[in-house]
Amino acid sequence: MFKRIFSLFLTTVIIVLSVSMANMLLYKYISPALFEFASHQSTLAVRAPAQPVTDELLKQMQTQIKDKYNVQVLFGPETPLVYGIEYDNMTAATEMYERLYLIDNELSRYPEGFFRVWEDINDHNPLQILLVNKITSIQREKKDPGEEYLGVYTGSHVILYTQKANRETLHHEIGHGIDYILRISDYAQNNGVHFDRTEWDSFLPSGFEYGAATGSSTPKYVYSAISKLNDIYFLDVYSTTAIEEHVATIFACSMLSDLARTPKRIQALASPHIQDQMRYYFSLIRETFDDEGWAEIPCWEKSLVF
Repeated sequence: MFKRIFSLFLTTVIIVLSVSMANMLLYKYISPALFEFASHQSTLAVRAPAQPVTDELLKQMQTQIKDKYNVQVLFGPETPLVYGIEYDNMTAATEMYERLYLIDNELSRYPEGFFRVWEDINDHNPLQILLVNKITSIQREKKDPGEEYLGVYTGSHVILYTQKANRETLHHEIGHGIDYILRISDYAQNNGVHFDRTEWDSFLPSGFEYGAATGSSTPKYVYSAISKLNDIYFLDVYSTTAIEEHVATIFACSMLSDLARTPKRIQALASPHIQDQMRYYFSLIRETFDDEGWAEIPCWEKSLVF
């Protein structure tokens, strides 16, 4: 399980991807500063509804998302219990409309049929998004004063999503699901998907080990406002804590790389070291998710420099 924690005033999206209790892993996640991502660039401007937000309208949007993307969005009494996690259900109709609008918009940026393949290769588990108001507790975890849970990842197909909708967080948690399929799932083990850790390590600083750079100072190979591109291997310190967070951060930032006003941290994707990481990892996504029917270059590849 991965837990993203963020301060109350920047509370954004809550996402949970889950598998059976037997497969649950717990990772504590304290989110890095989002730099420019706290600006309007990370929050989608939501179109005001042309009609009153009724249960019928929400159901129509829910059905539309399922039909278009094969992604299930559940809220209110539909939200299932998730082992080890307690949360408050979202009940405000206008907020649910805003979240459904954002989800529809962001999922449209993935290749057509992407999430149908997701279900096929993920043990027939479709992507699920649970709209909730607030995660109140996670088993075995003690919440520090002034902090709220931003997201929890437990391995497969359920996502919890809440409050101020942050686009980076949504794609980050979908990135965790992609990473699970690529490196950990039964499909990866049984179908020849091969994440070569030796090759991956060749794209990192010499002698680097995940988890060793979590002190108060920012290592020279992590992005900062004064970094030179040739020195950047990671977009934030949190990416240095685990390979899971590293690839999810790269994926999420690459999904935002075509914004009209690109934040400086996303511009760091142009680092030659991060370009090598992306080329390798994105080629595995193509190999695994069957790119034959993709009509164009997916959003995450638009940050590649050819």
